[in-house]
Amino acid sequence: MIGGSLAGNNLLTGGFTWISGGINGTSVTIATNSLLKIAGTGLNDLPDVRMTNYGTVAWSSGTIRSGGCSASLVYNYGVWDLQADLIFNDAYGCANAQFNNYGTLRKSVGSSTNSSQFQGGVYLNNYGDVDIRSGTFSLQGGGSFLAGTATNSVGFLQLNSANYTLNGTVTTTNFQLAGATLTGNNVINGSFAWLHGAMDNNAALTVATMDC
Repeated sequence: MIGGSLAGNNLLTGGFTWISGGINGTSVTIATNSLLKIAGTGLNDLPDVRMTNYGTVAWSSGTIRSGGCSASLVYNYGVWDLQADLIFNDAYGCANAQFNNYGTLRKSVGSSTNSSQFQGGVYLNNYGDVDIRSGTFSLQGGGSFLAGTATNSVGFLQLNSANYTLNGTVTTTNFQLAGATLTGNNVINGSFAWLHGAMDNNAALTVATMDC
């Protein structure tokens, strides 16, 4: 798709490339064993959209702009792969955006000087695996890690601003609190690095027993 927009309820089966244009006030489902490539150099608009991925989303370029008063809701049950240093923002505001990860949210390509960013207004709920294999993935809009895992043994997953709650399995100190705030009841299962940032006045932090 180059320009234009998708409307109504859409099922993508097989392969589809999204270069530019919008998916507006509608729903999109990527079927199992199917591939959506996001591969433009401009803006990919996703306001008021429910996107459900059972296949693979290969995002290699372009900025995703989300939000809207019905919210942008992403449900990832497959693989969502960031293949560059990329931006997912809340340009449309109002009800903001939620990225709900039940599968694998991966960053496979990235530099040591830049980062991929879920910016303010984009909230990450993780129930699956966040797998940062290269570069840095910066979370700036808040989130919860109440289940699932973070397995970034090479790249860095940083909580840079807004509020987060942790209670999943963390396998590396490359998962870092770097300016954000922990809130609620937090449990560190595995390894975690507190570089700078805060704990809310009503927050609790438990460091679980580590098997030797």
